[in-house]
Amino acid sequence: MKEFQTLVPYLVINLITAFLVPLFAAQYQWVEQRDRALFGALIAVSLTAAQILYHVIALRRASAREDSVWAVRSEFHAKLLNIREAFGRIVAGRRADPDLFQRFFEERVSEIDALITRAADRGELELDRRHTVGFDALADSFQGKSKDIFRAVHLFRDNDFFFVWSRHFFYRMFELVQQKKVKGVRRLMVLGDDRELDESRAQLLMRFHATNAGYAYKVIRDGDFKHVVHDYKIDCPSDFGVYGDRYVYVARSNVPVEPLEKS
Repeated sequence: MKEFQTLVPYLVINLITAFLVPLFAAQYQWVEQRDRALFGALIAVSLTAAQILYHVIALRRASAREDSVWAVRSEFHAKLLNIREAFGRIVAGRRADPDLFQRFFEERVSEIDALITRAADRGELELDRRHTVGFDALADSFQGKSKDIFRAVHLFRDNDFFFVWSRHFFYRMFELVQQKKVKGVRRLMVLGDDRELDESRAQLLMRFHATNAGYAYKVIRDGDFKHVVHDYKIDCPSDFGVYGDRYVYVARSNVPVEPLEKS
């Protein structure tokens, strides 16, 4: 119906043109009076056929683009198609406007849309503690290529959390280095107070990086670190990590971080 409504103005223009052109042509005796009606009919048919053909081609192209967008090229595309179909049923069966189900999933989809767009545009994925299970996805990203180096930041004030909750993933990364899937690990260690260097776990972590092949570390003071993240416009001035040659994730620190003081 919408396509027909789009055609109506053009059909009216075609009919007006089919009436005026033969009238003008007969006035200047370019056609005989008896042929004027036939000439007008030919013009109307030709213009209408051309217009219909144009719209058919446009609709086919639009349909092809739609098919291309929703073509199932991977498991991810299949899930998108399933979400579209299921959400359509939610909207069709809603009991109120706005509907609780509809609003909830619209907000979730908006969050995912923003997350994916950010990752595509900036090569940056923001994470929080809920994404700890994402280590397998991170590990699968390493294929032993020359740039497959894991770069991470460790804040010494995070030692309590790190040595309890991150120990497993730390040694999983060590296994990847031994398997040569990861070419190396470079860890920036952020020092808040000189006394943190004397802490046994800090000594253990630095010694590990100094004595194991493929590992390296550098200690940087907290103030300098804050200036680095400020200069590079990193949104979260806390822990962040990099794999390969790309900035990949931002993870919230487990200890409150003092904001960078403006000079």
